[in-house]
Amino acid sequence: MSAPRLVLLIGSQEALNAEFRPLEISDRRNKIRSLAQLGLIQTISQEDYNDGVVDIIDRYRDVIQDNEYVTADCLSYSETLKRTMAKEAKVALKASWIFSACGIIE
Repeated sequence: MSAPRLVLLIGSQEALNAEFRPLEISDRRNKIRSLAQLGLIQTISQEDYNDGVVDIIDRYRDVIQDNEYVTADCLSYSETLKRTMAKEAKVALKASWIFSACGIIE
């Protein structure tokens, strides 16, 4: 199975990130798995992306319906983490839902 390239959260990014901040990494990953099982996290793999599936919103429009949602590009997110930045900013990025959804491990 190919790693996620694009991820979609159905719900509030701010609320989920607030919930994630105090959690340990393993608890964040477990939460992401639970959300995925509920259909609230959707992905497009790197393999599918390379095959031309590049619009995650269109692909999951029937799941999104009228709900609040946010998307992220895991490659772009990974590149952001590699840049030099203040320690607090990097800690905040690693405490976000995207870090766990993309499966980025340093």
